This record gives sequence, structure tokens and C-alpha cells, in this order.
Amino acid sequence: MVDLLIIGAGPGGYEAALEARKNNLSVTMIDDNAIGGTCLHVGCIPSKTMHHIAETMRGMRQLTQMGMKVELEPFSLEPLWMNKDKVVQTLTDDITALLKAAQVNMVFGRATLVDAHTVEVNGEKIEATNILLATGSRAVRPNIPGINLPGVVDSTTLLSLTKLPEHLIVIGGGYIGLEWATIFSALGSEVSIVEFMPTLLPSADEDIAKRIAVLAKRDGINLHLSTAVSSIEKIDGRLIVNMDTPTPVAINGDVVLVATGRKPNIEMLNLNQVKVDYSPNGIRVNNVLQTSVESIYAIGDCIGAPMLAHKASFQGKQVVAHIAHRHLDIDFAAIPSVVFSFPEIASVGLTEAEVKLKGIIYETKRIPLRSNGKAVANGETDGFLKVILDPDKKLLGAHIICAQANTLISELALMYHLGRPLTEYTGVIHVHPTLSEIVQTLLQSL
Repeated sequence: MVDLLIIGAGPGGYEAALEARKNNLSVTMIDDNAIGGTCLHVGCIPSKTMHHIAETMRGMRQLTQMGMKVELEPFSLEPLWMNKDKVVQTLTDDITALLKAAQVNMVFGRATLVDAHTVEVNGEKIEATNILLATGSRAVRPNIPGINLPGVVDSTTLLSLTKLPEHLIVIGGGYIGLEWATIFSALGSEVSIVEFMPTLLPSADEDIAKRIAVLAKRDGINLHLSTAVSSIEKIDGRLIVNMDTPTPVAINGDVVLVATGRKPNIEMLNLNQVKVDYSPNGIRVNNVLQTSVESIYAIGDCIGAPMLAHKASFQGKQVVAHIAHRHLDIDFAAIPSVVFSFPEIASVGLTEAEVKLKGIIYETKRIPLRSNGKAVANGETDGFLKVILDPDKKLLGAHIICAQANTLISELALMYHLGRPLTEYTGVIHVHPTLSEIVQTLLQSL
């Protein structure tokens, strides 16, 4: 009997496995796919690899606007996918080596629960003192006529495209849809986004959502907001997306990306037989991530939103700490998130709408990027930092839209976690010239 049996080898699973070995727990990890999970193979890493390439393309266009001649050979996706595959393989090899060095027993196959301490895989039953479910999530397709036509892809099958779309139609304006829309727009595709809600990024702070819509339009992305898709057809090799509007409207493209959300991978686990409680939104857990069965834990996407790889990783560490009877203080309220669009969007804490809903007295401050020397030097001044403060100047939420927002959010996440008045940090010196000085400008304005 092993101390910990993990189903799922994504960020949550393999981080838990490595942490368990540090605590001298015996570990078996099972997955029916490659080590690294969705994030490494078809999610975070591939999209960020492509984001970097798209960012480079935008930089080359910026050079042409300065009067420099930059010529590109006829564009092909193949070398970009090859580069993506190389990145993925490098990271897969690194994680595999770490697991091997830690003596984590890896089993490949489809695992199902037998009872509170037993899992079956490849016809073999494995017993464990504790079981951790880290099975992740998958893209979902809404029930729209024509949703499964050839050329209609999700964020996974998108990675199999052999040529750059002339016109990419994205159904869904959430973070996945927006990331890929801005990437393909930067690569040279015409892009249209169809979003049912009245804004892009419906869960984002309202000021951020408004600004990214303006910038997306300026970059040539066609937006169809407050619009539902009624059907998809294929006529003469083109995909026709019919939109449900007062006056019927249709747009046609050669590829349609369905980015309407993800759902937990839980159906195959046999949860009912073991009496693990769950809903369509995911497996239900308590504050130490135990399911309704004490010896079975669950983390990451399979327990629902927010579906973030770094959330899963830290939840895995928390589970191991609980099993090993060790205290681990993790602030899950201070989880930062990033949308790798152009420009990037990052946030931590509450949105202004959420603060209003809680009835908290607050004030907001907004620092534009146009006053930042590094942003001006980079030619990227379209953005701002917005913070929401309580009467004591403590941070309730921070929202950034600008280049490199992914690096700027960490300092604000730390301030949010510490829960101290921001006036205590006014003496912190930031390097000049850097984008991080936007935080210094904020602090000096208090």
C-alpha cells in the first residue's frame, strides 16, 4: 500500500508527487496521457510559446513603422509548431527527470476508483492510504448545429492547424478566446470574436474589459458582443457562422475556434460508487481539499474555478502538508491571474463590481502608463494600473492592462496577501526606468 496515489500528472499532480517525496511519502502517480497534463501539452505552454512569437511579430511591425525595412518569407505555421513541440518536449523531459530522481512510481493508463483506498488501472488494483484526484479539465463545445464540422476546432485541436487561417472566427471572448484571437491577429490572420455577453472577459474588472475591447478593435479584431451563435454551416469550403441578432447576420471564415469554457474531467473516475460528492462544476472539497470521502482529496480544475495551473500546484502542496500533519500557510485568496493577450491583463483580489456587491466602502486609483518612461521608450503606453482600496488604504483588488503585466502583478499580489496599508510601502524604491515604476507612482499618490 502506497502512502499517496495521485490520478493525474498535470501541474497539480506532479507538484504534489514531488512534495510528497520530500516528506518521505511513497507515491504512485497515474495518467492516461503524457506527464505535464493539459497545461504543458495543449494549454499554458503552447499558447505562451505562440504568444512570444506573436509578440516578436508585433515588434517587427513596430520597426517598419519606424521606417526600417523588415521582410519576412511567406508565412508558415509548421516551424512555429515545431518550435512549440521542442519547448514542450524540453519541459516534459525536465519534469520526468525530476520525478524519476524523486523515485515517484509512474503508471500510464486510465484509472478508476474502486473504494476509498483502491484504484484500478490496466486491470490491476493499487491500494493507497490516501488518494489525490488531479484530473484537470477539457474544452467543451456548446450544443450549436454544425459545431462539429471540419474546421471547427477547440483550443486543443487548434494546435493541429497546418496553415495560418485567412479569417479566424472565435466563439467566446473569455481568456482563452481572447489570447488566441490576439495571437492570430498578430500573426496576420483576420480575426472576429463572437461573445454572448456584452463585454470581452466578462469576469474581469469593468474598466479592464472596456479598455481591452477598444484596443482589440484598434488592432483590427472584429467584435460581435451581446451576440449568440445560432448555427455553423460549411458552404463551398467556407465556414459560415450564423449569429442570432435582430437582423440576421452571418460571417464566414476558414477556421472557427470554439472557446466557450472548460469542464472538469470527472466522469471516468467512478465517483458515484465510492460516494464522492460532486456537481457539474466539479468535485466538492472542504478547506483542506478532502472530498466527502476522508481519504480522497481533489485539486485543480477538477474541483472547478478558478482553473489555474498555479492554483493546482499549491493545492497539491497543501494536500501533502495535511497528509504529513504539517502546517502550510497558503493564501488562496491572493491568487493572481494573467490573460496573455496584447496587451496583457493581470489581476489579484476583487473587481470593483465584487467590492460593491459586498457593500465595502472603497476608493479607486488609476495610474496611466503614458507617464511611465519605460512604456514610452517601448512605444507601448496603452494601459493602466487600477487599484481598489478600503478606507485604511489596504488593497482590495489590483488590475493591470499593459505589456508585461504578468511580471508586475506579483508585487501587488504580495501587498494584497500582507494586508497592510499601502502607505507603508511608499519608501520602496523601484528601478528606473522600468514598468514597475507604475506601482511606485501609485504608492506616491496615496
